[in-house]
Amino acid sequence: MNKLLKIFMLLILILGINAQSVTVMPYYLPINYKDSGVRKNSFLTGIYGAFEIDLNSSLEMAFDYSNFDYVFDAFPFKIKQYDLTVAYTNKSIPEWLFRLGGHYIVSDDILTDQSYVLFGGVGKYKFRKWDAMFNVYFSNYSEYNPSFMAIQLSPNFGLNFSFDRTQGIYFNTQLDYIILSKKNISDKKNYFSVKETITYYNNKISVSAYVLLGEQKFAVRQNGFLVYNVADLMKTGFGGSVTYSFTPNIFLKGGVEYDKFDEEAYGTSASSTKFIILAGFNL
Repeated sequence: MNKLLKIFMLLILILGINAQSVTVMPYYLPINYKDSGVRKNSFLTGIYGAFEIDLNSSLEMAFDYSNFDYVFDAFPFKIKQYDLTVAYTNKSIPEWLFRLGGHYIVSDDILTDQSYVLFGGVGKYKFRKWDAMFNVYFSNYSEYNPSFMAIQLSPNFGLNFSFDRTQGIYFNTQLDYIILSKKNISDKKNYFSVKETITYYNNKISVSAYVLLGEQKFAVRQNGFLVYNVADLMKTGFGGSVTYSFTPNIFLKGGVEYDKFDEEAYGTSASSTKFIILAGFNL
């Protein structure tokens, strides 16, 4: 795994040298669980890089390390996981964008080790007015018993209301429809959810809040950068964050996210609280 990290850092260095602009964001997310039958407090950490290749093309990359603590039948154990995500966006056609990417997982969990997600999307937008995007995610879990695939359709629509040139309010609605090729623990194969987000922003600070309603299983979130590669039934979720810019090139983000879910494999209902600590640097 050190080899994969070295390759990732080398790519960041090469892209950073040749890119017109670079944004780098290291982050740390402690995760607290409540009422779980097997999980103990865990954490995720990683680094994200965005590279503007030219006026119409950009590349995003992220490398994550997760440490999950479990206790099963009084025996504690850990699962370590590494995630690599790469996404390319092109805006060559005015007011349109096209996106392709992939997410690869290396894990101590043999059921999801070597799993991957391929994704793509097309969007239409009017600058500072509205945007619409349709994303498709294809997940492959070949090591599961039985193996299966998942298709996630994720359209979203956003409206921006500007107060002036530096501040405004942005509303976004996202729908997620997940189709599993085979049943997993429960008898359901189809899952639907809706997420509503509101964000206030100005040239110094942005404040965002969201609520998620419905059900998800093996979901892909955050535009492909976060994959829930576990058989939990995700239910209600909500969260918020604050981002403050100290200068045009340095910003800090803090936030919290809460999820309610059923551990169907163990017959328990639990919740998780993630705390977001992120620093950003525009180079």
